[in-house]
Amino acid sequence: MSWSQYRECGMVLGKSNCSQAINSLELPTCLSPGKRGGRMAGVFEVYVKTHFSAAHSLKGYPGDCAHLHGHNWMVEVFVNCNRLDEIGIGIDFRDIKQAVKDVLEGFDHCNLNELPAFRHVNPSSENIAKFLYAKLGEKLNSDVVRVSKVKVCETPGAGASYWEE
Repeated sequence: MSWSQYRECGMVLGKSNCSQAINSLELPTCLSPGKRGGRMAGVFEVYVKTHFSAAHSLKGYPGDCAHLHGHNWMVEVFVNCNRLDEIGIGIDFRDIKQAVKDVLEGFDHCNLNELPAFRHVNPSSENIAKFLYAKLGEKLNSDVVRVSKVKVCETPGAGASYWEE
């Protein structure tokens, strides 16, 4: 049975008549293990979102941001997976969430300028994203998964992303 025949099966035969057809299903080349059909290897990108509330000031900034102020920071962590495990998962979302929680420990309800990571560099969205990228990479990167990007937003409409090429 071809992939298009399988899709039609659900519409034409109904679910109860499809069980036999599903057993003979031929996966498309992109889902078949070890078969690339001349295509580039695919990559899955998974992500988690979280947030924390913290204050910061930007030393040397010519404006209000030089003064201590706070944000409800939003963080998105993207992880590339080059293959899936036997149940079809690249990396468990819980593993990413736990790593993010571990790295962000101490960030919530504090003055970011007082954290060791930002004593000599401004805790800008850019620098926070770069810091998180490095620390999360230490925790998560392997031969199968790699932190691909970290996005940090001060507001819903303003933020910065960091990744390495």
